[in-house]
Amino acid sequence: MKNELNRCRDKLDFCKAGVVILCVVIMLLSAMLYFCRSAHASGFAEVGQSNYSMPPNMLWWQDVDRYEIRQNMTDNYLRAGYEWPVGKNFGFRASAFSLGQYSLYAEVNTDELCVVRHGKDSKSNCGPSEGVETRGNIRGLAISAVARTSGETRLFAEGGVTWNQQSFHLYQCSLCFNLKNTYNETRSGGGYMFALGIERGPWSVSVFYYNSNIGVFDSGNIPSGIGEVRGWSIGYRF
Repeated sequence: MKNELNRCRDKLDFCKAGVVILCVVIMLLSAMLYFCRSAHASGFAEVGQSNYSMPPNMLWWQDVDRYEIRQNMTDNYLRAGYEWPVGKNFGFRASAFSLGQYSLYAEVNTDELCVVRHGKDSKSNCGPSEGVETRGNIRGLAISAVARTSGETRLFAEGGVTWNQQSFHLYQCSLCFNLKNTYNETRSGGGYMFALGIERGPWSVSVFYYNSNIGVFDSGNIPSGIGEVRGWSIGYRF
């Protein structure tokens, strides 16, 4: 009964968060369209690839030989928004982004002190292991400033603050490797982003970095999620 109540609570919290995000996106897009008519704003879109950092070692995976690990930490990166110019080579941006999803499957031993003590021989000295799979995704909104050099081909730098939402799911089953969903949580919080790139005409190529404080779950006791994401993108201004 307690687990069922927890699942219902998680679903309700997720729905509330989804409604809040939808309302924020609608208001943001409405403001963009309104100011676009009078402030000479231009839209932009970016697609690329994001690369999630690994979660903390010795928690959901162990950096020793013989324990199985399969990771898929890259996914599609999507971003769209508007830019308001302030002068010839400077502007402000408002955008929505998705950093995609990640998943990590690992064979782990819950006796972490034993693993640390035995290292590569821990699988034969620390008792039975179990299968754990973690999955998650990050999406959010950003307010940033961008500065460019002059010329036909221009370098640019962008930096700003972000509001992020991360959903985290844990699948675990002791000894049997028949994974069952045992834990879900969705968290929101602030962060920041940076990007460096080159532009020519409406096209751009850039590398980016996102950092957020929402990689800690279970009321702040378990750093199970991921807070750092790097990647690259191709953009178009219209």
